[in-house]
Amino acid sequence: MQQTKITKNLGEFQNFLDSDNNKTGMCLEDTVGFFDIRRIFGQFETIKQSGLKVTRIMTTLLVMLFYRSRNIHSYFSRQYGKQADKAEGGKNPYYDLLGNEYVPWRVILYLFAKRYLVLVGRIVDHTKKRIRALIFDDSLLGKSGMKLEAVSRVHDHVTGRFILGYKLLVCGYWDGESFIPLDFSLHRERGKELDKARKKRNRARRKAKEVEKVYQEHKTQHLEKREILKSLKDEMESGSIQGTVLEYEKQEKRVLHSKKKQSRLRKKMKQAQAILAEKEEILREKEKKTPLYGLTSNQLRKQFKKKRDKNSPGLERRSEADMSKSKSVIKMLARAMRRGFEFDYVLFDSWFFSKEILARIESFRTKERRR
Repeated sequence: MQQTKITKNLGEFQNFLDSDNNKTGMCLEDTVGFFDIRRIFGQFETIKQSGLKVTRIMTTLLVMLFYRSRNIHSYFSRQYGKQADKAEGGKNPYYDLLGNEYVPWRVILYLFAKRYLVLVGRIVDHTKKRIRALIFDDSLLGKSGMKLEAVSRVHDHVTGRFILGYKLLVCGYWDGESFIPLDFSLHRERGKELDKARKKRNRARRKAKEVEKVYQEHKTQHLEKREILKSLKDEMESGSIQGTVLEYEKQEKRVLHSKKKQSRLRKKMKQAQAILAEKEEILREKEKKTPLYGLTSNQLRKQFKKKRDKNSPGLERRSEADMSKSKSVIKMLARAMRRGFEFDYVLFDSWFFSKEILARIESFRTKERRR
């Protein structure tokens, strides 16, 4: 679901964009104005303390997408971009805003989606029954710089190769008339083979801890039984009553049984520790052949890192890079529901399916029935 699919030939619209004049840029600004962008972007003016307004910057960034410019620099090399550069004082405000951790890009995308549905609702036939659906798909975003934050080698299912970049997970909404993006998240991949080895190591580690815990608990109980046996023996030697002898014989049997059980548990613990050592050795070998995220430890250290506020959208976005795509789907489903998007179906590739996703979808159906 890449944003550049089937858009190489846009016909007359492409000729309109390639004309590269001020009239084109102004026309695009007027067109996006139908989305009431001043009201949408105006909510985030407090993000910047001074300088160029957020509304102006974001409007320009939005227009830039129609030109399919590779970056801000290439956009400002166009005629309309040059005019904006002179009038607004350079490209730095644009770079600064894109790097601002407090910009809620997800919220902005939702606001545009809701505004789009309002505009479409004015021209569609409301009496016609329409099928609505949330659609999830992921695609590869290739990159060239290894120092990019959280970049990794990701598997390209088309070519079968591992490419440097991100996996883009997109949630789209089909309202029966048109398809629009609602939500997205960027993910990196740790490495399939390495993850398998790490999961097996972790299972072996948990098993070893559980067995050791059982062994230690039984060892404590065994020592207590031995102490009881010793005290009974002392009572017998001091010439105590006959009942003590019978109790001593029973306790002696308990200690003997406990000793045999302790021997079995010790053997089981040693086996679990041996399996753990074997899994750790396999993991070390895997890390040498297929390193974490497909990059060397030196390459990972050189990647861009930034300390962000714990309540900022930027930190949430960064944490999603290491979140499983299935978990991200569940979160997107919940966000779409909270923001009032109604749907009849949820569509995604079969490998996305899990019990957790099904349970989440069923929970929405239960809520609808209660209403």
